Amino acid sequence: MYCENIMGPVSYQNWKAKLEGHPPKYAIEFPLFTDAHITGQIEEGYGPYQFFNTIAIAPSKTLTSSIILRVENHLPAVDISKLKMIKTDTDHYHGGWLSDEVAALLSLCLGIRAKAGGSTRRFELNGDPRGRPEHYTMYSNPVSLPKLNRSPILPFSFGPHLLNDAIYLQRFPEISAQETMALVRAARLYQDAIWVSESEPALAWLMFVSSIETAADYWRKEKETPIERLRASKPQLEKLLLGKGDKDFVNQVAGLVSDFMGATKKFIDFILSFLPTPPKDRPAEFIQFSWDKENLKKALCKIYDWRYRSLHGGIPFPLPMCEPPFVHEGRFAEKPIGVASQAHGATWVAEDTPMLLHTFEYIVRNSLLSWWNSMIKN
Repeated sequence: MYCENIMGPVSYQNWKAKLEGHPPKYAIEFPLFTDAHITGQIEEGYGPYQFFNTIAIAPSKTLTSSIILRVENHLPAVDISKLKMIKTDTDHYHGGWLSDEVAALLSLCLGIRAKAGGSTRRFELNGDPRGRPEHYTMYSNPVSLPKLNRSPILPFSFGPHLLNDAIYLQRFPEISAQETMALVRAARLYQDAIWVSESEPALAWLMFVSSIETAADYWRKEKETPIERLRASKPQLEKLLLGKGDKDFVNQVAGLVSDFMGATKKFIDFILSFLPTPPKDRPAEFIQFSWDKENLKKALCKIYDWRYRSLHGGIPFPLPMCEPPFVHEGRFAEKPIGVASQAHGATWVAEDTPMLLHTFEYIVRNSLLSWWNSMIKN
């Protein structure tokens, strides 16, 4: 379902429809599952969305439905007869629905594992004011997370997290439909990355990188024309093409190939443009990751190289980059310890394992939030 005059993610369409004065049709509730300790509650100020704290009492780091998302549906009816299904169209596809979008954005805002389950209660306009329970979509509840029998890989995803800190989400409808689509896709990849980080950290590395790539691809398209991207990545190719045709010909070719060029540079440029300040509570210097620009560029190049090897050679991200951080004087190491590591028949020197996963998660999340903030119309 979508709103033909708005477009963008369904959660965005619904919010804009409310702002345009479309009346609510019904409300529906979804449990949001997390293993973080949730505090606070959101009952107003977020358009058609409310976030209720269930005050779940569960053992630490246990997955439970700590949040109930209530959605007012303001989407106008769609005339199905007007839908043209004559070619494949994935412009608004990310694999989920409204509740998945909101859960992903909340996950990004707070830095927690959060996924939506199936709807549990519906409030019809003229129905029972207390709502009517429903269960038919509960098959979509997320798979349970494995119980940790070791220290966490992403220690800051646990513990208390205040719902009211999701301040960027409050201004979600202030950016364009195209921007929200890129944002939701990046958030969904971040959400999946943090969800599997404790069980499959090597896969989490891939998805964190992909979340940045998704945002960077849209960001670069907004900044540069196809011919500018071609010129920056392959200047000799531009000269060769000019020798075979006019500027229109070069522009046509650039439009076809420029998205696939300069992937590493695009990844690094995005992070450097939206790089957060170092964390406030840092460990001793010998286990800090240096925020120096040149060191960061080298580290990001190495991370992208591991991403390439993983996707195209089946070589997982190095084990030292996937392990829980060493704790020194109550603070977490930001990079692997030692000059070299060896495991499972492999050897890695320190310069090839520049940071731990929790350090990269901090960079990814805060870079994406800074990019989100840059799109808000002040």
